Amino acid sequence: MSIDLKNYDDGYNYPDCVSRYGKKIVEVLNTANFFNEEPDVIPSILYKNFCDDGLKKWIDGDDMESPSDISENDFEKILSVSMAESVLIDLKVRGLVDSIEDENGVEMFFLTKLGRESCKNSSIMDLLDSEDASSETAKTY
Repeated sequence: MSIDLKNYDDGYNYPDCVSRYGKKIVEVLNTANFFNEEPDVIPSILYKNFCDDGLKKWIDGDDMESPSDISENDFEKILSVSMAESVLIDLKVRGLVDSIEDENGVEMFFLTKLGRESCKNSSIMDLLDSEDASSETAKTY
């Protein structure tokens, strides 16, 4: 059973062919029940990461009409990055981590005071399991 994906592409501005590319991949994953099996993945993060990959291909002159052209290695890498990014966003929304941008524009995450105190008082798995990235707060990201 697929989930209802609403507005996961809001706030992003990609060329139409790149946006269609990202949407096709997210919709195929939704149809394949990916979001039911991996509820921690935030659809907007997955869309952004596939579009970023598609944008590079579009700039290089690749045909953007067929998402099946993505290599298995690239596909798995984008899924893994999206999963990790989704969990970090959830932890940030809950105030356990925060982030800053370094001089190269890379977002760097660190534990907040609440995060440090929470780590002292429980295992990290307890923190992740108590409320995962599929929470309503994280879904609004």
